[in-house]
This record gives sequence, C-alpha cells and structure tokens, in this order.
Amino acid sequence: MQQSKYRQSMQKIAILTSLSDLSPAYSVAASIYDQYTIISRHGSNEFRVKVYCNDNFNLSHSKSLDDNWVFNLPSVTWSNYKPSEKPHENFNTQVKVLEDTYLQIAKENDIIITHDLMFIDSFLSANQAIRNVIDIFPNKTWIHWVHSGPSMKPEKLVYPSKLRYTAAPHSKYVFLNHTEQQNFANMLSINTGSVHIVNNFRDIYSIYGFAKYTRDFIDQYNLLDHNILQIYPFSTPRWMAKGVDRLISIFSTWKDMNQNAKLVLVNAHANDASLVHVNAIKHAIDSSALKLGEDIILTSDYYLDEWKYSVPSRFIAEMNQIANIFIFPSVSEGCSLVQAEASLAGKYIVLNADCPSMIEFCDSSVLRYKFTINKPIENPVYYWAVANEILAELKHDKTVRNSTLARTKTYNSKWIWENQFRPLLYVS
Repeated sequence: MQQSKYRQSMQKIAILTSLSDLSPAYSVAASIYDQYTIISRHGSNEFRVKVYCNDNFNLSHSKSLDDNWVFNLPSVTWSNYKPSEKPHENFNTQVKVLEDTYLQIAKENDIIITHDLMFIDSFLSANQAIRNVIDIFPNKTWIHWVHSGPSMKPEKLVYPSKLRYTAAPHSKYVFLNHTEQQNFANMLSINTGSVHIVNNFRDIYSIYGFAKYTRDFIDQYNLLDHNILQIYPFSTPRWMAKGVDRLISIFSTWKDMNQNAKLVLVNAHANDASLVHVNAIKHAIDSSALKLGEDIILTSDYYLDEWKYSVPSRFIAEMNQIANIFIFPSVSEGCSLVQAEASLAGKYIVLNADCPSMIEFCDSSVLRYKFTINKPIENPVYYWAVANEILAELKHDKTVRNSTLARTKTYNSKWIWENQFRPLLYVS
C-alpha cells in the first residue's frame, strides 16, 4: 500500500479490554501490551493510542505503564453463559453501565479495537454494549480481535449467546492464523476475506530486557531484518590475527549472492592510537562488496566516544540473542571467551581447522575450514566455496531456519506492523 493512500491527520486509537491485571500468566494481557508497544514504536507519527482497563486494575504485576493506560472501565461481574441460557437478571443493567463508558470513549477516538470482548461467553454484556455504541457511531473504525476462536457452533442458541456467533455491523474481525480463518468465518457466517489475520508478535526487546543502547543500535541498522547475522567482538589492534579479513571475504561473497547478511564488528580498543587499524579495516571493507553502515557495522562508528575503548559486555550478550551464526577465523586461541558466549547462546558455530584448541570446546561435527593458511587475497576462490557451503548448511539446519523466520517475519513487530496491522487501520 502506498503512503499516499494513508490518512494524513493523526488518528486516535482506543484499545478496549477487560483487563484488571497484567499477570504474566494471562497471555492476552501480554498480547495487548505488545500491541500497544507496536503502535507506539512504529506508528507514533500516525496514531495516538490509549489502552482502557478496569477501574480496579491491579498494578502489582504491571510493567512500566505510562499515562496512555487508562483505568476507568466499570468493574462489572462477568457471568458465563451456556448457549441456551437466557439473560441474567442484571444483564441489561450491566449493558447500560458499559455502554455509557464505551460511548464516551468512542466520542474521543477514531479507531476502537476490542480484545476478546466479542467472542467470549462471559463478556456478552460488553458485546451488546459495544454493538449499541457502533449503532451510534457507525463511521468509526471498529476492529474486534479474537484470541480464542471457536471449535464449533452450537445448534441451539438463544440471546445473548447468539451475539457471539453474529458479526457486529460496521466492523472488522481479526484472527491470529490462516489455518482456522475459514472455520472462524463460518462461525460468524461471513466471508473469509472479512476475517483479517494479524499474528501475535513477541517484543524481543521486552522479553530479554535489552538495554536502550542495544535497542537503538538494532533499530538504527535494522538488524532484525536479515537472513544471516554475526556479532564478532575483538580488539582492534589484533584485527588481522582475529581473521576479520576472512569474515569480510565470506560476507562479501554472500552480498554478491544477494543474501541479506550482516556483520557487526565489535571493535574494542578503537582509540586514537588504533586509528591506523580502524582505517585498515575500513580499507578492507571498501575493497569488498560490502557497504559500511549497511552490510557491515563497526561499533566504534556508532558510539564513537563511549565505545572507543570498551564495549559493554551486556551489549554483546544481547546482540547474540538476535544473531544466528558465529564464524571464528582467529588464528590463535587458548580458551576463547567469545566462542563460549556464542556457543552458550546457541549460535551456528564455524571454526578454524588450523586452530585445534578451538575444537576442544565444541562438538567435533561443527564446520571447520583452514582459515589460517588460506588468505583471502591469495585464495579468493577458497572463500567463495566456504561461503557457499556454509550457506547450504544454514538453509538445511531446521533450527536456524525456524529462528530466522521467527525473527524476520512470524514474530517480527516491524514486519507485522507493515504487512498486517498498519494496513488494517486504513481499510474502510
């Protein structure tokens, strides 16, 4: 969808929930929190979002919530309904109380997103209240998220359970996967195309508690969008002994193969005394197919002052969570700390066959190449073959393939925002 098709004015989004807690045991709570995060992170120039929770919201399990989390929804007593069960005595009273609150929210917002309020048997009073408000504001954008889809439609249905199986007017429904999309559409007697798919994403920054400098670094260089990523820490003056030129040759070959491969060189000790070495590394990069700051990144170029001498160990540990390979062409190692960190983080390991001490600390079946005796400038064909073979192994390895898919697409907030969520907010 082209940018010109999007609205130019800022839109206000209200997320309606039944939340009275953010307990980690309640998965819908995590999904709602992450949905707020994805809009705030990727859509802040287009949307303002507020999350509405119950007025008795328990803050004991909550994450750091800002002022856009509003605790003013009336705390009604939800009741489970059987399909043949008639409205309880207090049903209409509950509907009226909820309707008055939802009405005010609808007045103040352009897009209203509900979560599980339209297809859970205990939220039928909210279901009816939302329908009443939709009748008053049919031109608002109404989006109903369904986290718990149906397995079958009961044969005998009476009001209010009928509400669960009747699509609300002027509304869009959102389900989580394509596999059950048709089944869910059948439950509501609507076309499959009327059921939009938006995956639950998991915010990797929140899961691992990434430091702000790590988050900013990943965002600046778009490091979640890659098929191959390596983090390589080394001391700048020892860059040749650490085989950085070998890595440049391999990643340059992948660039020629149109692979989305990125290499982050964590070059500590890049102070003024090491400027000659920094320039030598950059000269090697300029002589390759790689583009500095895009395909290959030097941390000394990022935090030039703070990271000239030392890079935080936390940064390396967190970056290892998103990398998927560790090629280690160093020519001499006793018991390498960076090899230990990469192995503990479950990276795909490739070692130097000319450095036997490395092999002692890995399973004997790991890939090994003669990096010491084969210099890229003297034997470029060797590195072309190495790059091809490693690439074939990565494509064959099921764990690497699955984690790469999860990071770049299935659970990637940016991909989901651009391809599923953001377009949905503009569909009339």
